Amino acid sequence: MDTLDSLETPVLLLERARLDDNLARLRAHLAPWPHLTLRPHMKTAKCVEVARLAAGQGGPVTVSTLHEAEYLADHGFDDILYAVGLSAGKLPRLGRLAGRVRHMGVILDNMAAARALVAFQAGGGPRLPALIEIDTDGHRSGLRPDQDELIEIGRVLHAAGLLDGVLTHAGESYGSTSRADLERFAALERSGVVRAAERLRGAGLACRVGSVGCTGRQGASLSC
Repeated sequence: MDTLDSLETPVLLLERARLDDNLARLRAHLAPWPHLTLRPHMKTAKCVEVARLAAGQGGPVTVSTLHEAEYLADHGFDDILYAVGLSAGKLPRLGRLAGRVRHMGVILDNMAAARALVAFQAGGGPRLPALIEIDTDGHRSGLRPDQDELIEIGRVLHAAGLLDGVLTHAGESYGSTSRADLERFAALERSGVVRAAERLRGAGLACRVGSVGCTGRQGASLSC
């Protein structure tokens, strides 16, 4: 039998009963809103067994590296969101992943990335639907909900059939020290995503997904 001293790091150690209890509480919390889609983030666990417990056999899941995405695809997950700002150099690898799964999504927050994504598809690459990242606390990447660039980028993606919606992750909530703080940040995330989605739809652009999530609260993203 392995002991703590004999395990070679890095290694993931979890208390199964606590993990199951946390997942049960999360699902119970979301039960009143069956239209929401839970997309757990695997950046901490990096473990297919945990992913299956949190998201079921095939997902959906969120990842922060392409290695995580490939690992989960190898184990049958076919609905994956790569939730790091898109860079053009990652597109060939993402394209190969898209050929293996049902849904391979990306996020971006600038025109250069949007144009690179469109050009990749126009050049014969597979479809990689994109969420535009929204900055709802002024401390992370993303566009502010009222920035003109939101609509401009949305039009470029929409014309290519690549606009999936908007996403936010308010990292400032990490410093929260009370329930009131958490609720305030949650309200900022919700209002920012709703405002961004309304602006896109008002401009005649598709916005299927509005995604919010923060490790400081739920450790997952919720889409509606």
